[in-house]
Amino acid sequence: MDYKKMVNNAYNKYVKDWCGVRGYTPSNVDPEIGINGECYVCISEFERNEFQDEEYMSSILSDSEFALWQCRGEFKNIFLNSLISRIYFRQKAGQFSECPRCGRTMDSHLSHNSLSRRATIYVCSSCGTLEALEDAPFAEIAKMPIEDWEFAQNVSYDID
Repeated sequence: MDYKKMVNNAYNKYVKDWCGVRGYTPSNVDPEIGINGECYVCISEFERNEFQDEEYMSSILSDSEFALWQCRGEFKNIFLNSLISRIYFRQKAGQFSECPRCGRTMDSHLSHNSLSRRATIYVCSSCGTLEALEDAPFAEIAKMPIEDWEFAQNVSYDID
């Protein structure tokens, strides 16, 4: 199981649990407008909140799924590294469309972009400057973790 499948699986169980507690079935709830003025959260909000709650996750996952969930940090790092590898190979082929860090359009000339200090990929020159400032000894700017970069925030999940 990879990280994306882990989140999808847990989210599907969360939706069934949310509906079951309220006496609904998932097919009765419109995921956009809910039912009776309430709705379950979207998958990205779930990943940031409920998915991080150990007590809740142990209540909806099987023992083997929960054992894997406890290693979610390692799974997420592998997942992010695979996405970074895909970006690297696209950039190596000359495809510079969006900055993986901020999502803005990158310059089509390689030399006008910056090699990231956080991953072996290029980012736009503005993000390259920000990374340099984050690393400056006098800086009071927190380093932006890779999981907060635009490419990691806009990963689409497949929902059953």
